[in-house]
Amino acid sequence: MLKYQNICSLDVLCDGMIVPLTHHSLPGHLKALMDIDKDTVGEVWTEHHFRHDLPMKWDLSMLMMENGIMKGFLIASNKNGKAHIHRLVIHKDFRNQGLGKILVNVLKEKIDQHNLGGITLKVASQNKDAIRFYEQIGFQRIGLERGNYLMTQPFIA
Repeated sequence: MLKYQNICSLDVLCDGMIVPLTHHSLPGHLKALMDIDKDTVGEVWTEHHFRHDLPMKWDLSMLMMENGIMKGFLIASNKNGKAHIHRLVIHKDFRNQGLGKILVNVLKEKIDQHNLGGITLKVASQNKDAIRFYEQIGFQRIGLERGNYLMTQPFIA
């Protein structure tokens, strides 16, 4: 577990833990993951999405926990030599507190450890809040595919 107090900005109250999401730990967190995910814009994930194995998924994915409560999660895998964020969701009660940025920053640490060349993702074109968030932290739109913006952020160590 990684305390995320050390990587928070001074204006964000952070006293929780970043916990790896592993194949082994997934069953114990599945209900909370699905509950948080149901409030997203765009495709809602099923149990199959969460259980589906992908290259390095269990090395790059993580949960944000505080006092036994899941505040958010990030699920990523290695796709073409880059970390691809499949899902980054913060519980609706904890949004706009900088928690998504913390998860992306921890992912950057992980991709440095695994020698990956950047971050990619897709976001529903109607999800204006998520698009604004990603652009604010340095992602750029590089295309549109089936109603989703393709976005990237080159990694600079």
